[in-house]
Amino acid sequence: YDDWTCDDSCKVVEFFYLATAAYLGSAIDVAHDELRVKTRADLKQKLPQVTAVIETKDYVYPRQMWPDGSYPHEKNIRFSQ
Repeated sequence: YDDWTCDDSCKVVEFFYLATAAYLGSAIDVAHDELRVKTRADLKQKLPQVTAVIETKDYVYPRQMWPDGSYPHEKNIRFSQ
């Protein structure tokens, strides 16, 4: 990992972020080469323990969708200047 500003704690967060992105299908977030796991199927095959953490009922963790910035309530938001 090339980022000298990212200590071990940072690396753990970055890894889990990318694993979650792969699990939820966020291709843009896993497009670079930092994590060679790009899809949920890859994650299940190559890192089954990580998949088990994501899928366990012991934690409340996103399993359905990756935020894309498009939400049904947007039409109700008004910006004033």
